[in-house]
Amino acid sequence: MTAKQTSKLSIAGQSFESLNRMAQSRDKWSRDHVQRQAQAIQCIGGTLPENIPPPEHIKEVEKRLKSATPKLALGDKDAKGLLGEKDGSDAKNA
Repeated sequence: MTAKQTSKLSIAGQSFESLNRMAQSRDKWSRDHVQRQAQAIQCIGGTLPENIPPPEHIKEVEKRLKSATPKLALGDKDAKGLLGEKDGSDAKNA
C-alpha cells in the first residue's frame, strides 16, 4: 500500500469518525431536549402528549350530531345566515 492510499484511508476514517461523533452528539442533544421538555410539562402540572387519550373518532361525532335533538329552534328569518345564504334569496329560488 502506498503512502497516498494510506493517507486517503486515514482521511476517510477521520471523516467517518467525525460524522459518527456529530451524530452521537445530535442524538444526545435530542434525548436531553425531550427529557427537559417532559420535566417542564410535569412541573407545571400538565399532561405529557403520549398520555393524552385519542380524541373521539370523526364518524362517531357525526353519528352523535345527527341523532342529537336541536337545542334551539330558529325561524327562517333567524336561521338564514346559518344555512349559508347571504340574504335568503337563494333559498327562495331553490
